[in-house]
Amino acid sequence: MAFLNCGPWLAGLLAASTMISPAVAEEIAPTEAWRGSHRIEACDDQAEFPPYTYIERVAGVKTDIVTGISYELLATMLQRRGLSLRITLLPWKRCVEEVRTGRFHVLLNATMTPDRAVNYHGVGPHATLWTYYFYSRKLHPDGLAIRTLADLRKYRICGMMGYNSEEPYGLPKGFVDQGSSDFGSMIRKVLAGHCDLFNESLDVMQGFAKIGRPLLDDPQLAVKILPPELKPAEYYFLVSRLHPQGRALAELLDSELKQMKASGELKRLREKFLKSP
Repeated sequence: MAFLNCGPWLAGLLAASTMISPAVAEEIAPTEAWRGSHRIEACDDQAEFPPYTYIERVAGVKTDIVTGISYELLATMLQRRGLSLRITLLPWKRCVEEVRTGRFHVLLNATMTPDRAVNYHGVGPHATLWTYYFYSRKLHPDGLAIRTLADLRKYRICGMMGYNSEEPYGLPKGFVDQGSSDFGSMIRKVLAGHCDLFNESLDVMQGFAKIGRPLLDDPQLAVKILPPELKPAEYYFLVSRLHPQGRALAELLDSELKQMKASGELKRLREKFLKSP
């Protein structure tokens, strides 16, 4: 697997940060393999989730630097406690499982479900996003008749592999075709008529322009907000319950996140990334 470094900016922040106290270091230190480095191992979706987690491009070419709202938020919270961060981008389902088993400490962007609450400490929400549905203007020139969430059951829906694409919408398990491993392939399935629609945040779809993939520029792709009965999706950091330091890490992140919300730092970080590319 390819490990993506935090980048020189974080190294500078860590060098300038206050040293972690021995008591806290002992509580939060990783397992024996990491002891002494105080490094937190995180993973997220290799399909990328801009503007929350994505790989920086230079002249359209990928670098080895991960950035985004969630990434910088997590890195900042950790560096304030004298902890560094290493992130690995994996297939989403594998990332979720690796954090569950404690191989990684934390994943960055996930909605909370009853099943996930059993296996993870949820920290957040750090982002709250309205959900829209996207469909083919050519195949459905009159639009889709979606006035309530129950109307979704009249249509074939595509989703990303391993994403929480059913429970928030009141759909039964197995209803959504979750065979897509990236957003581009999911859009192609909708435009080709294999599905009628997919659901996603407008922030995320617009965010792909930041990595040179303006997915919303396709004139055949139409978008409308889902009925107001659907509450905004809340995204959390999920921390492993099986990792020996999982609970301590979750409490640390929860404390730092509350401070960043109260001070306005999180709002300013979001504004920085939500500006036009």
